[in-house]
Amino acid sequence: MKDVLLGIVVGIANVIPGVSGGTFLFISGKYKKLIETVNLLLRFRIDREKFFFLLKLGVGIAFGILAFSKLLDFVYQNYREYCLAVFSGFITGGAVSISRKISFTLSSILTSISAFVVSLFLFLSTPKDLPPDYFILILGGIFAAFSMVLPGI
Repeated sequence: MKDVLLGIVVGIANVIPGVSGGTFLFISGKYKKLIETVNLLLRFRIDREKFFFLLKLGVGIAFGILAFSKLLDFVYQNYREYCLAVFSGFITGGAVSISRKISFTLSSILTSISAFVVSLFLFLSTPKDLPPDYFILILGGIFAAFSMVLPGI
C-alpha cells in the first residue's frame, strides 16, 4: 500500500509544473530501487517482488496523474498566484532536501550553473508566437518523460 501511495504522490508531482516525481522517489529512498527494478525488467530478469513493486508504483502514478490533473488545472486557473507560490515552495523544498543528500563537487556546481544559463537563454530567446513544430513537441515529450524520473529536474 505504501508503494501505491508513493506512486500517487509521484503522479501528482508530475502534474505540477516544476516539480519532479523523481525527487519524491529520491527523498523517500525508493529511487535506486526503481532504477534497479527497471533495469532488471529490461533484461527480463525481474523477480516477483520487484515486479509487484513496479506495478503498485505504476498504478499509483497513473491514478495520481488521472485523478488530480483536472483538479490542479482548475485550481491553477482560478488561484494562479497561490499556486505559483506553492509550486515555488515545492521546488525550493525539494532542492534543499536533495542538496542535503548529495555531495557537491566543482564539476557538479559548474554543470548546474551551465544548465541554468542555457535554460535561461533558451527561455528568453524563444519566440512565443510561432506555431508549434511537431518534431519539437515530440522531442519535448521525450525530455519530459526523462525528467519525470530524474530527481531534481
